[in-house]
Amino acid sequence: MRKSLHYLLALVLFGVFFASYTDLLSHVLYYNEQHQLFLYTADYYHSQTLTGWLTAFVVQFFYYPLLGAAVMSALLTSVYLMSWRILTALTRREDILRLSLIPSLALWVWTAGLSHTLSVVVWAFIVLAVLSVPACFLAKGKTIRQFQLKGWKYVAVSIVSLVVISLASGYSFLRTFSMSEFRMIKAQQAIDRHNWDEALHHTERYLDNQRQPNPLIFYFHNIALYNKGELLDRLFDYQPVVGINALYFPWQSRTRETEYGHYLLEQLGCINDAQHWEFEAMVVWGETAPRLINLARYNIINRRKTIARKYIARLRQSLFYKDEADRLEACVESGQIEGLRAFSIKESEKANFVNILNIGPNLQYVLTQDPHNRMAYDYLMCDLLLSNNLSRFVENLPLASSFYKQMPRIFDEALLVYQLGGNDTKGLQPGSDTQNRFQQYAQLAQTGNIAALQAEFGNTYWFYLNYVSPYGNRLKKE
Repeated sequence: MRKSLHYLLALVLFGVFFASYTDLLSHVLYYNEQHQLFLYTADYYHSQTLTGWLTAFVVQFFYYPLLGAAVMSALLTSVYLMSWRILTALTRREDILRLSLIPSLALWVWTAGLSHTLSVVVWAFIVLAVLSVPACFLAKGKTIRQFQLKGWKYVAVSIVSLVVISLASGYSFLRTFSMSEFRMIKAQQAIDRHNWDEALHHTERYLDNQRQPNPLIFYFHNIALYNKGELLDRLFDYQPVVGINALYFPWQSRTRETEYGHYLLEQLGCINDAQHWEFEAMVVWGETAPRLINLARYNIINRRKTIARKYIARLRQSLFYKDEADRLEACVESGQIEGLRAFSIKESEKANFVNILNIGPNLQYVLTQDPHNRMAYDYLMCDLLLSNNLSRFVENLPLASSFYKQMPRIFDEALLVYQLGGNDTKGLQPGSDTQNRFQQYAQLAQTGNIAALQAEFGNTYWFYLNYVSPYGNRLKKE
């Protein structure tokens, strides 16, 4: 039993690693797979460093989550077994303190942080594999001496060693692992898969525990709400302390953020602008699967067949994206992609470019070109609300009857605020229920009990305007 205990520990380690990579660390595999793509071409090999080439080769298997978890678990378990072999070969003694567990567990902790490259794991495996060869020759035909401990003493030392190493590893893991990173990447993964319920689950859990406002989480949250048809009903469930940045992702020349802007733009039909973001993302991250797929999609919808086929050809050089390449190739001639469309622009008009910092003003243009674009209207009205621009909000309010059978609650709340300011509401009147609720809001606000006010009216436009808006509580005048 003592001679084969390390094999039992290896099985336990594999189980722990596999469980973590299919659950708490599943976002690590997804994130790395989406940001590296191994291509079976000569030009790819020559364009990469040896480290990048080897790491990408391993990461390609993360395409299938269970396979990726198995690969990572096998690598780390092998690190333990090779460490044990080298240690016992050099000392010719039993590893009663289980020190050979430390390299494997340390690497596992290392992978818990998204900023930590997996190349460290790959190189550790390679180096130990090289060192284990002479270690095997040194150990061949020689007996590993066991410590003169038997019975309960041996068991006690083993248990204490395992407990100490386990506690130290667990503490280090908790210090390295970031739940906010986990929620953020899982939300992005859900958005990629159009799983709006899961996206809401992760963004809401993040917002429930947020210490600092994260515009990206609000951005994902609102995209998911729109696609579930709940944006106008739940815009203020979590008060958007970041203002209009809760709706779209501004271009701020931060290279690592380039991959996020296309989500909203492609749904709005602004394909050229979505392509701009994705091309910049490819400059930052290289030829990764999401970038190649999206650039192919955008060029297909814009009838640029030759360019689309260039990106599709690169996808074919990967191991697991050949089926996706075939699916895209089948769409090239028709110029149609399911779930993707571009609004048409009259040939005589000049090209329109979306404001890279604030696309709010461009939403009006999109709506002019595509009058039935409900997403453009919803986001335009939400932008005007969050920016305190109720004058333009009321100007566009008559269009609401084209999209909704009943006036959304937050529209009625904003209309009442505008009316109370003595402004012309274009003949529109807030409902009696809204007026009654505002009287209750005003009475509670006069008590100065902000906690009670938030509990009762925290999801209203009134509370946002008076207590949350980063632009103050005054209406914008235009």
